Amino acid sequence: MHLPYFVTAAILFASSLFSAETLHYISTTAGKKITTEWTIEEKEDKLHITGKSSDDSISILETSKDYLLENFTQKEPQKGYDIYASQKGPLLTVTGKVAQNTKTKSYTIDTPWVQEFTFAFKDFLASNKSEYKFEILRPEDLEIHDMIAIKEYIEELKIDEILYTTQKMKITLQGFKRRFWKAEVWYDTVTHKMLRYKANSGPGTPITETVFVKKP
Repeated sequence: MHLPYFVTAAILFASSLFSAETLHYISTTAGKKITTEWTIEEKEDKLHITGKSSDDSISILETSKDYLLENFTQKEPQKGYDIYASQKGPLLTVTGKVAQNTKTKSYTIDTPWVQEFTFAFKDFLASNKSEYKFEILRPEDLEIHDMIAIKEYIEELKIDEILYTTQKMKITLQGFKRRFWKAEVWYDTVTHKMLRYKANSGPGTPITETVFVKKP
C-alpha cells in the first residue's frame, strides 16, 4: 500500500524536526589535543545532549528546548570525576566522587545553572542584554560558584579558511574573585554556536583552546 503524498511529506517533515545535530570540537592544552563530538537530540519536550571525547570522558545534559539545564552527568576517568547533578525548582542537588569518596550536596540557587558553555547562552546571545549571571558547579569539590558572562564586541574570526562573524564574550567569577580566572569565548552571531574558547584552569595552569571543526 502506498501512502498519499501529503502523508509521506508530513512524516518526512516530522522526522526532520527531530533529527540529531552533531558538533565537533578540538581542544588543545600544552600541545595535547582532545577531540569531542556533541550530539543533540530532541525527545518529547527536552533536549538530550551527549558529549564524547577522545580521552574517554563523557558529559550528558538534559535541558529544556531553550537549553536551560535540568540534569547533568559527567564522567572523566582520567581526573576521577563521576558526577550527577539535578535541579528541581531552585534546589540543585549533586552527587559525585571527590578524592575517592562519594558526597552529596544541595544548593538553593536563584540564577540559571550552567555547566557547558557550548550550549548555555542561546537566549542571552539572542537578546539585547549585555550581562548574564549564572551558577556553575566545580567538579573538583562539588562547590557552586557565582559567574557572569559579559558581551564585549563583534569580531571577525577565521577558522579553517571560513570567516565567521562572532560575538566575543568574557566569562568570569563574580566579585573580587574575577581577578583569578576568566574565559574568552566566541559565538556565531547567526547560529549562536560556540566557535572558539580560550581559558586556563586557574593561576599558573596552561591555556586550553577549543575550536569548532566543521565536518563535511
